Amino acid sequence: MRTTTMTLVAAALMAAPGAAIAQDSQFLFTNFGDPGIDGFIGGTQTRIIDVTNPGAALAGIVQVGSSFYFNDGAGDRDPMGVSGLFRLDNAFTSPSISPVATGLPIENPIGLKWDAARGNFITVNNPFAPDASSFEGVLGITPGGTVTEIFEQDTSVPRARYQGGARLAREAFSDSYLAISLNGSGAVTGSGELGNGSALIRIDIDGSLSGSQSTVVDLADTSVTGLADPLLDTAGVAVNPNNGLVYLTDRNANAIYELTLDGTGAFDSIRLLVDGLDGPEEIQYDPFNDRLVFDENRGSGLGRISQVELDGSGLQVLVDGVETRGIVVIPAPASFGLLALGGLVAARRRR
Repeated sequence: MRTTTMTLVAAALMAAPGAAIAQDSQFLFTNFGDPGIDGFIGGTQTRIIDVTNPGAALAGIVQVGSSFYFNDGAGDRDPMGVSGLFRLDNAFTSPSISPVATGLPIENPIGLKWDAARGNFITVNNPFAPDASSFEGVLGITPGGTVTEIFEQDTSVPRARYQGGARLAREAFSDSYLAISLNGSGAVTGSGELGNGSALIRIDIDGSLSGSQSTVVDLADTSVTGLADPLLDTAGVAVNPNNGLVYLTDRNANAIYELTLDGTGAFDSIRLLVDGLDGPEEIQYDPFNDRLVFDENRGSGLGRISQVELDGSGLQVLVDGVETRGIVVIPAPASFGLLALGGLVAARRRR
């Protein structure tokens, strides 16, 4: 059963400067459990728009100009559903959704970034149930809908390697991407999803949109990382563009780690930042408040989205009872300006 609680208009939100508005990050996120795009604005969760695609499995979301773009992994080769990249326009006034690119080779796209220099959205393609014709790797998608297969997973490459990609982040001070390889480690062998641990992979993309991989660090090799335990299920990655620090979430360790690269881009060190979490996954750097925003996907509507300072302090739950696979941080003044123009009255929705 769904209940609806009405929130305040923009003018009321703006009437309380220095309260929750000043202390909380603001963001849009893809609601996985209750398909739609939601916002956390002025300390309140709001529903922007429902996503009615059959079997919707929403993931990464980014902002380009005044529009937002998001991934939907719907379908999984089900003829009733179609995976793809979609555009959200007029998010804070009269929101509408339109397709950018749908259908194969796009299957369960997860991580998503906009690459302005290359004129492409860069996304991780990770099919739910791949077959021989599936493409697993990194795709480029133009705003006009042209899809390019940038880098395909190659399991013939010795581990550590890119295998089971989830998310990626633009590397600071370079044109490369850092991608999470969920089970590309060579240090742990066994069965099941955790049979091989995780690795951090660098994806270089040339002028013809052809990609290549190199291993930054095998996250399950404790002789290299210096950690007490191997990282077996690293799902999220974010980069602080100001200093190049890398932040990783691991669902098995239930923790966030801070990783340092040296001046050449090689692995230098990794340290525990926050532990005691419950399945952390998506993570984004908030450039407006210099902090991290991340989710914990605990399943069955028990997930939550939190913020934490870069030193691991100030952990604060912002949204509870939601599942997401994509977060995009937005600037407070811009979001309030858009809200004021539309006189938005947003509806908070829960199952």
